[in-house]
Amino acid sequence: MSFTYEWFRFERLMVAARCLGAAERLVAEMTALAKDRVVQGQPIMAFGAVQAMLADSLTELFAAPSLIYQTARGIDAGIDVKVQHAQCSMAKLYAVEMAIRVADRAVQVFGGRGYMREYATGRFYRELGAGSQGWTSELRARMEVTSAESPAAADSWPCRPCKLAGARKSVKASRPAAL
Repeated sequence: MSFTYEWFRFERLMVAARCLGAAERLVAEMTALAKDRVVQGQPIMAFGAVQAMLADSLTELFAAPSLIYQTARGIDAGIDVKVQHAQCSMAKLYAVEMAIRVADRAVQVFGGRGYMREYATGRFYRELGAGSQGWTSELRARMEVTSAESPAAADSWPCRPCKLAGARKSVKASRPAAL
């Protein structure tokens, strides 16, 4: 049974890493097209809306590896298993949703061509959006963050909201059951 739980942790981390790779490819494709495509005598890279989409995508792409690598370092360091589950879920949630947002922006930069199967943007847009967001977003509602019941586990949470979520779980557990 512990193998199954371990598998979930690593699979979530692998999904996050795959989404990171997809987002990197999309940003590269978006940047190349924005430099090469000329509209009204200038590359579309000069337009503010395209610059904003690239900046947002690069910012999210900068943040995602930090979360994924920190999670992997925690696993290697042997932090509490419940914390590992929570952090892997958080990394997957953020990376999947980040990749979907980057894919959406890439399709917008590509215009009508962005939906075509011949372009990476169209393929990634369909693959990332199809089914991956549904139950991943459900994790936000009942993430394993709430499963940390010991004070020692709560001290290893990366941020204050995570510690509070763990505290809410222990408060709920102490309430009498409703009739």
